[in-house]
Amino acid sequence: MKNVVSQKGHPQFELEKSRELTKYSKSKMVAHVKDGIKGIVYSFENPYKRKNQFMAVGFIGNSKRHNFYYQFESVEQRDRYIENFFLHIQRVEEDKQQRKQTKIDMRNKMAETFVVGSLLTGSWGYEQTNREFYQIVERPSRFTAVVQRIGESLVKGSEGFDSCKVKPLKDVFIGEPILKKIMYYGIGFEHFTLSLCDDRDGYYKSWGY
Repeated sequence: MKNVVSQKGHPQFELEKSRELTKYSKSKMVAHVKDGIKGIVYSFENPYKRKNQFMAVGFIGNSKRHNFYYQFESVEQRDRYIENFFLHIQRVEEDKQQRKQTKIDMRNKMAETFVVGSLLTGSWGYEQTNREFYQIVERPSRFTAVVQRIGESLVKGSEGFDSCKVKPLKDVFIGEPILKKIMYYGIGFEHFTLSLCDDRDGYYKSWGY
């Protein structure tokens, strides 16, 4: 952690004006930053009954609203809190980057798994389960697929109360092909998401209310 004396030309100068730091104190402030961390803390002392109040106010990123504004018992306590504040920002950013990389990896895996001929299914509905089946008929690019709806057949013996199981009928096309993006979670429609399925398996659907 290093301290920066705020001045014109410093990257934080314009932000400091928008944050109106004088509403926290008119005393001299010291800006604390840490390389690679998107945050800043301003420490200062306010005189109170012949003693100094050890104060600090912290901001994350370019936010104009403070993340914390505290009084501390000592300079040491304040320094520890500031250090932990930067560590928290670093951990949050690392977690964010990890989640981003996980999504990238999942999308790449989807792109490798979704091939021409793959069968997909999705369901939607609140008090009923509407089942739809699709087939990938073309792969124009790494992260796009042309899908077309296909028919279904009843799994014999699966009938229940206003419900049953159905399986996809490969190459029995319905309607027109649709160009869709392949995302990390599958192929998304407005009310449902398509994922891989098998024409040897049965999939639940219902129509009761």
